[in-house]
Amino acid sequence: RFSDPGYIAGLLEVYRRKYVGNSPDLIIPTYTPALEFLLDHGRDLFPGVPVVFCDADSRFVNARAIPRNVTGITSSPDIAGTAGLALRLHPDAQGIAVIVGSHALDRLFERRARRDLQPFEDRVALTWLRGMPFEELLAAVQRLPRDTPILYVLELEDRAGESLFPFYTTSRLEGVANAPIYGLWDTLIGHGIMGGRLITIEDDGFQAAQMGVRILRGENPATIPIVFRKTNPAIDSGRHRPP
Repeated sequence: RFSDPGYIAGLLEVYRRKYVGNSPDLIIPTYTPALEFLLDHGRDLFPGVPVVFCDADSRFVNARAIPRNVTGITSSPDIAGTAGLALRLHPDAQGIAVIVGSHALDRLFERRARRDLQPFEDRVALTWLRGMPFEELLAAVQRLPRDTPILYVLELEDRAGESLFPFYTTSRLEGVANAPIYGLWDTLIGHGIMGGRLITIEDDGFQAAQMGVRILRGENPATIPIVFRKTNPAIDSGRHRPP
């Protein structure tokens, strides 16, 4: 999450000292920033060490040259699919409230959300709750009408630079919201969201682990193709999925 050059330089120094003469047999970076870090610095830090990434953004992976020692599983947030699901479940909805933060990664998700939600603008009003400090966000959500479901995109940081944590945020919001909350990741099920077309982090993690075991048993990572997730299943708070 931290892109400050001084922080990156310090992290590189820690890794160089920690793993000198003790290189790992396998590295599993989770999410896009960790994979980006390894693609930028892995050849210097861990030359030749196999990498199995988990849930890196598919667009990022497609845009980068992936070395032969790297494979893994991509993910793609289905913002439009989740909004469409919410409107099918709430046919009388007059709007959707969209929660996004101020962190660099939040802003990336916001840009994607604004593009993906454009087709809905002639059907419902979109209310953007952007970078709000937590107490302000609670109050804003509490004021929303009952016919406005909430789409939690991502808020890692508010506009004042304070860190926020999705599990805590969505859990607290559920207690004051007048309408259901939808999200993008299955790990938020049980922490405030009703459901959505969700990235299946648990399933992806299990599959990444299986790929890692194959490599540790001697298989060449270059022979294990990257898994590109094409669709996200609709999952509700009972963890029900379509057949």
